[in-house]
Amino acid sequence: MKGIAFLSGFFGGLLTLGVILPAYSQITSDGTTNTNVNSIGNNFNIINGIQKGNNLFHSFDKFSIPTGGEAIFNNSNNIVNIINRVTGGNISNIDGLIKASGNANLFLINPAGIVFGENASLDIGGSFLGTTAESILFEDGFEFSAANPQSKPLLTVSVPLGLQMGTNPGNIQVNGVGHNLTVEDPALATTPIEWNNTSVGLEVNPGKTLALVGGNVNLAGGILTAPGGRIEIAAVDDSNTTSQIVGLNSVNQEWNLDLSNIKQLGNVNLSQQALLNNSGSGVSSIQVQGSRIRLQDGSVMVQENRGSQDSGEIFLRGTEAIELLGTVPNDDFRSGLINDTLKTGNSGDIRLTTPNLELSDGGMVISRNFATGNGGNIFVDTDDFNIIAGGPNDGFLITKTGGSGQAGSITINTSTFSLQKGGSLISSVTQSSGSGGDIILNATEAVNLIAPEDNAPYQTLIGASTIGGTGDAGNVKITTPKLTLSNGAIISSSTFDAGNAGGIFINASEFIEIAGYRTNPQTGQEFSTIRSSAPLLPPNLRQLFGLPDAITGNAGNIEINTPSLQLFDGGTITVNHESVGNAGKLEVNADRINLQGGGHLTASTQSGDSGNITLQVQDSLQIINNGFINTEALGRGNGGTISIASNNLILEDNSSINASAVSGVGGNIDLQIKDKLQLSNQSEIVADILQAGQSGNIAIVAPEITLTQASINSNSSF
Repeated sequence: MKGIAFLSGFFGGLLTLGVILPAYSQITSDGTTNTNVNSIGNNFNIINGIQKGNNLFHSFDKFSIPTGGEAIFNNSNNIVNIINRVTGGNISNIDGLIKASGNANLFLINPAGIVFGENASLDIGGSFLGTTAESILFEDGFEFSAANPQSKPLLTVSVPLGLQMGTNPGNIQVNGVGHNLTVEDPALATTPIEWNNTSVGLEVNPGKTLALVGGNVNLAGGILTAPGGRIEIAAVDDSNTTSQIVGLNSVNQEWNLDLSNIKQLGNVNLSQQALLNNSGSGVSSIQVQGSRIRLQDGSVMVQENRGSQDSGEIFLRGTEAIELLGTVPNDDFRSGLINDTLKTGNSGDIRLTTPNLELSDGGMVISRNFATGNGGNIFVDTDDFNIIAGGPNDGFLITKTGGSGQAGSITINTSTFSLQKGGSLISSVTQSSGSGGDIILNATEAVNLIAPEDNAPYQTLIGASTIGGTGDAGNVKITTPKLTLSNGAIISSSTFDAGNAGGIFINASEFIEIAGYRTNPQTGQEFSTIRSSAPLLPPNLRQLFGLPDAITGNAGNIEINTPSLQLFDGGTITVNHESVGNAGKLEVNADRINLQGGGHLTASTQSGDSGNITLQVQDSLQIINNGFINTEALGRGNGGTISIASNNLILEDNSSINASAVSGVGGNIDLQIKDKLQLSNQSEIVADILQAGQSGNIAIVAPEITLTQASINSNSSF
């Protein structure tokens, strides 16, 4: 509730814009551009103005349209730009239709502010730009100013190139009833979004741009639609600096905003199921820039590529923070970003740039493919990355393919990375013949994964998986000084079908700590784990997800490089296969490895070959208090080899190194110890066969071997 109170207070001033309505609404000329307004009831016919080349200029004292009203610009079809300023100092309240002839772009400039009501709509052939800038600038140096209108302005035939923002620009608000979207579970969905007669709100024609530039920009249930085109939102608050220029770059009547000269940004807030939608068959894109960008209450930005062309990117830049928070009231739809490809065209990327990124209580970022086109990548550049779940809702980043196209990768560059306080998920998934994307996490300070408390039915997970079909899963690559997994958190690569699991590659320049467990009411105890696996689900779940009874894909490899690897209280690193494929390899390069309190390294298989475990330890390997290293073939498979090179190897208090098989060939153990091998208090090193078959061998090279109430057995040589 504290966060809700903060949101309410922070944006309280913005939300009041929605109720700043005059007693009556009207459009009147200010007399500076020969503009005439003929009104019949609430309909306004706008004629004349001043035409210079392909530009048509209008200047208004007031510009507001009541509910059901219309503002109709009677322009000739050769007009390219209709440029309108409002000079009287009153907010424009627009709850009706703005209409123009031909394919003209329409600019509406009102420094005092603009409010679009839930009945506001557009019927124009070109792009639309609504702004609270003071003036619009042209390439020949001319300025069409709403703050300092000349009685007889010297107008221009040149092209608009920028917006001159004032020192205290007004705000823009778009009100509406919100979307009615629904979607399956984003990680497992086999069908795209259901639109459910969602309103289009403010809409431009296919391939055109819909842009809003104000001090703060707020959508309270508002909807912006640009099918196959561009949606641009910029919040510019230069109240404490000299005024700056927002650049306008145009290509084929599409506009994109350049904020490279802006020193201070305002806030962008989407609430009450607000929607930015540029789904279509064109080269679409969404760009939102502000200081704090917040999506809440199930508000979403959606880009569906429905054609054969490659779509553009979804780009969010928050100079203070980007926050994706919460769901619709019934939890059926989450706040966030969705980037889907439905046909042959490739999806564009999602790019988030901000010092602080938070996904909380269901916040999501999703890029998916349902056809032959490739899914888009997700790129995050931030100083502080947090996914914090609330209630039953995970916060997550997901790329997924359900078609033959490839899933996008996820790349996160940050200082600190945290998944905490509930179920949190970063995942790349393939359910088909398309390959999954990689997950690449670069954190210059630390990575912390903290699973939820006991009895919560969700997990904290970074994982790449192939859930169905022949597509291979992507790899997981993590680079950081410090990596901590606690309370049952998981890093995973997995296969449930014919595709192969990806590898896990971790470089931690200071340490890795894996410890603790939790009780999941559905699966029982879950230990903090790094794993590459092929888990065979129970029959009812295999039937539910359409999975085979035998997993033929192989598990992936795990490679870890760190000075210090600590596994406590059941902490686990494992490669395993529970069906007919092979387990992967587990390799660790470290200065020190400490396994205690049930901490363990394992490789196991049911029918294929068990994976090998290779440890290169510069200083010491300590296995104490029920810690163990184990390779195991549970069925007819063959056991893997355990190879350890270390200065010292110490086993204490019922700890073990074990290579075993049930009925296949047992695994081998090869120990190369430069200084001392010490076993005590019921510890053991063993290679054996549990039923029929051939036991493995134990080979030990060590200058000093000490056994105290401990044993080394099987076919041993040392």
